[in-house]
Amino acid sequence: TDPSGDECIYSDDDEMFSVGFYKSKDGSALIVGSQSSDTSEWHLLALRDGDENIERPPPTLTVVEPRKDGVEYDVETWHGDVYVITNKDDARNFKLVSAPVATPSSENWKEVLPYDEAVKLDGFSPFRDFAVVSGRKDGFTQLWLMRRDGDERVLDVLSFEEDAHAVYP
Repeated sequence: TDPSGDECIYSDDDEMFSVGFYKSKDGSALIVGSQSSDTSEWHLLALRDGDENIERPPPTLTVVEPRKDGVEYDVETWHGDVYVITNKDDARNFKLVSAPVATPSSENWKEVLPYDEAVKLDGFSPFRDFAVVSGRKDGFTQLWLMRRDGDERVLDVLSFEEDAHAVYP
C-alpha cells in the first residue's frame, strides 16, 4: 500500500531517547517505546486476530508505566499477563513483576521475583509452556525456569554440577 496514508502511532521528540518496537514473543502485542541510558517507557498495542473483515475500533497504545527519570524496565507478555523486569522502587539489580495485560501499570504489579541484592535479573523469555528468567547470582550467570500450574507460578533454578559456569537463554 501507499505509505503516504499511514498513521504515525508513536513518536518521541526528546533527543535523549531512542524509539524502538518489537512483537511480543507470544505474538499478542506490539511493544513500542522509548529508552535512554537510564530511563524507559513502553506501550502495548494489542494485535488483531481473526477475521480482518470485521469492523473494529482502531487499536490504541496502552502505557505500561509512564516515564520517570532513572526508572528502567523491559516488557514481555505471557498467558494474558505483562511481565516487567524493572529497577523501580530502588531495585538496583532489578526485580520481576507481572500484571494483567489490560491493566499493566505499576499499581497492578505483583511481585514474581522480588528484589534480592544478591541477584541481578537481566531478561524474561517466554515460551508456550514455560518462561526463562536470566540473570546472575553470586557472580555466576543463572537461569530460572518458570511454569504455570493453574493460577500459580512455579520457579525452578537450573542447577549445574560445576560451580563455575556460564549459561544464556
